[in-house]
Amino acid sequence: MDKYLAGWQSDDKEWLKQRKADWKEVQVVVKKFTPRDKAQFNTLKDFFLTGNTDRANLVGVSAEYLVEDNADVNDEFDCALYAIHGRIFLLLLFSPIQTAEMYEYVISTIQSRDEFFEKKMISARKSYAGCAKRHHHTGEARNKKDAQIPALAGRDALLYQYLHGQSLAEDLEFQAAKDKEGYAYHQLNLFGGMFLIFCSMPNPNELDFYQWNVSYYQSCFSYAREHNITIQDNLLADTALIYYCLFIVDNPDNFWPIKVNVAQQFKTFLLEDPLIPSKRKNIDEAVELWGTAEAQSQCHTLRSMCWESWKKSPWLDASQFDEVGKPLDCDKS
Repeated sequence: MDKYLAGWQSDDKEWLKQRKADWKEVQVVVKKFTPRDKAQFNTLKDFFLTGNTDRANLVGVSAEYLVEDNADVNDEFDCALYAIHGRIFLLLLFSPIQTAEMYEYVISTIQSRDEFFEKKMISARKSYAGCAKRHHHTGEARNKKDAQIPALAGRDALLYQYLHGQSLAEDLEFQAAKDKEGYAYHQLNLFGGMFLIFCSMPNPNELDFYQWNVSYYQSCFSYAREHNITIQDNLLADTALIYYCLFIVDNPDNFWPIKVNVAQQFKTFLLEDPLIPSKRKNIDEAVELWGTAEAQSQCHTLRSMCWESWKKSPWLDASQFDEVGKPLDCDKS
């Protein structure tokens, strides 16, 4: 049996029970990134639970017939890919064996037999990025209960590593981009805003993907220095960035542990990385001012402004936070 399909143990009652529990989390992702067709959704659900490739495809025929009739389908792995509608993102998401070895097997196997591999991998990256954004960004309603649901069904780390990349050089979209400098410029201009959103978000998830972003941004700034890329110089934004970061590190009991962990990583990065000259200058000036009463007052104003925006969200119970958005029960106990 194919190594990928061997991961299914649907004859094991305990395994199947856990798999059904996993589906409750995975289906949230599937519903957002598959055709809005109930029949197709049900075939994907069946494939997730059983690993059975018979009729779990767009044309609803047996795997044996597919191998005989379709020149592009030659073995069990091809049947699995056909069952998943050719989506590499879902193939990785659905794998019962969530290991680096399995991801590498899936990706290398597809690469060896699909002439459109690069395009499909970029499509998979975009699917991952879109899904991660829905789970980790401002557009996703997240009350305290929702925050406990594993985003991307707890598969964030591996999906990030293989579909996003932990450096610019590993970024599939960067590799394919005709204007690589323009792509790096765009990523760096997103950096400050994304970090501030994470810092002010009322209910982050322990698996929020920002915890893996430090190395990616280090590589972006390194690329910018090598190619003399100039990004928007915004002293106010850079000051807000370092103030929020330092405030979290200095006041860990005011924030969820995930924010403290991420802020500590970014503090080291922002203080020690060369960045680029204009941003390095802005960050250094903000750090020098941090101990002053003026800086503390500005940080309090910033936090209040962020909270005023967040607390208007209809899904948020504002009574669970203080006047600047501090969760009332965020201590580490």
